[in-house]
Amino acid sequence: MMSLKIGSFFFRTLFLTIFFSVREGVKYIVCDMYAPYFSLIKKLFPKAQIILDRFHIVQHIGRTFLKHRIQRMNTFLHKGNGEAKKYRHLKKYWKLLQKNQSKLNFEKRQWRPSFRAYLTEIELVDRLLAYDEELRAGYTCYQKFLYAIQTRDYDSFMRY
Repeated sequence: MMSLKIGSFFFRTLFLTIFFSVREGVKYIVCDMYAPYFSLIKKLFPKAQIILDRFHIVQHIGRTFLKHRIQRMNTFLHKGNGEAKKYRHLKKYWKLLQKNQSKLNFEKRQWRPSFRAYLTEIELVDRLLAYDEELRAGYTCYQKFLYAIQTRDYDSFMRY
């Protein structure tokens, strides 16, 4: 907690060295999603619009989908009827679900012992998503966000 106060104090002191008339003319400030910075920026740059940086947006969306996957995965844990196998698959191959879809391998097949088949990463992801419609919907939304950010498509980003 102490380091947070020191960071805010440092930035406040630094920005106060800039004349208010100059700070008042600042239109945009790009920062991460750290709440104390928001309040500091609003006080010191009253007319500036805060823009979140892409890295932190992607990080936040990724964490949200990760939580969604875990929530859906846990529904298979105690069901029986081979559902525990789905749980293990979703737990084992979680990194493929987090990966940007455009970077998934669609050519090289690898032996996947738990599926008893040679599968590409795309085929494996398709099998995982077939387990649960909510997981598929979350994955689709997550991938659309990633694509919108990657292509800098503001309208698509705002739509999702």
